[in-house]
Parts: sequence; structure tokens; C-alpha cells
Amino acid sequence: MTRTLDKLISKLRDKRGDILMTAIIWMVILFLFFIALMEYHRVQIISTGIRDAMEQAVTSVAINNAYNSFNGVREGNSGAYELTGEDWREKISTIDVQNKLVGLLHLQSKNGVFISPNPEGDSYEFAISQVDVIPDNAEFASNTKQAKYLASCRVEIPFSLGFDAFPSLVIRMEHQSVYVDLFD
Repeated sequence: MTRTLDKLISKLRDKRGDILMTAIIWMVILFLFFIALMEYHRVQIISTGIRDAMEQAVTSVAINNAYNSFNGVREGNSGAYELTGEDWREKISTIDVQNKLVGLLHLQSKNGVFISPNPEGDSYEFAISQVDVIPDNAEFASNTKQAKYLASCRVEIPFSLGFDAFPSLVIRMEHQSVYVDLFD
């Protein structure tokens, strides 16, 4: 330990300037480390916001279909069915989740992809595509399964700081919202 410390002190007292290159290399390494840390936090913040907006949109679909499911509760199940003539049929209306996401995240539509424009206007912060909402209705006259709404989307987040050479980060997000009747 003392020998290493003596070597370090002798390098610092050396007048040849060899430590200048070492210091520059360490500064570049630290700079790259902090850039990577900033990108990681930026991606975390963006993905959390998108996840929360997706959750809010899908939950509002479940809430808007609660009346349909409530009628099923009176019949003894939590599914959304109605009697038409002599047959029971599903009664689920899926609201356009994409429009809710556009309103919540202030997105613009471009070729079927929803993008969040960068304030500078030259690129985008993130893009959302392939938004799917699949209603999974409860089985008829059964309380074993509840009415669910499964949503998924593809999120693309490009690197900032001019790293166009790297591919964008692509995340497949999924969310599930379940209607649970009050008396279950």
C-alpha cells in the first residue's frame, strides 16, 4: 500500500507531464459514464410517463364499461353480457385508447405512429406504435373469471445527444386492467 502511494506521489511530482494524458483519459471516462447515467434516467422518466398514461387510458376503458359489467352482476356474474331475444351476447365497447394517449401525452400522428416532438423540432423524444387493447370478457354465468382489458404498445426512444449511429431503444409495454364488481 505504501509502495503504491509512493509511486503516485512521485508521478505527481514528476515534471515530465506524463500525468496529463492519464488525467485527460480519466476525465473522458468520467464524462462518458455521466452521459450514460443521464441517458438511463431520461429513459426511465419517459417510460414511467408512458406507462402511467397507458394505465390511465386502459383503466378509463374499464370504467366506461363498468355499466355493462354491472348488468352482469345482477344476473350473477361479472361479465358484460346482455339478453337479446333469447340469446345472451357480449356487450363490451372498446373506447379508442389511442385518442386518450394522444390527449394525455400531447402526441402527433405521423404515418400511423404517434410521436412526441422534440422542443427543438429536429427529432422526436419517443414514438408509440402498435397500440392494441384486447377485451377479455368473463365467462358467461361464471364468477371464476373477471372482465379484463389487456393493452400493449411498442415504444421507441432514440438516444439523445446526437448519437444517431446507435439504434433506438425499443420497449414492448403491456398493461392489464380488471373490472371487479363491488360485491365480489
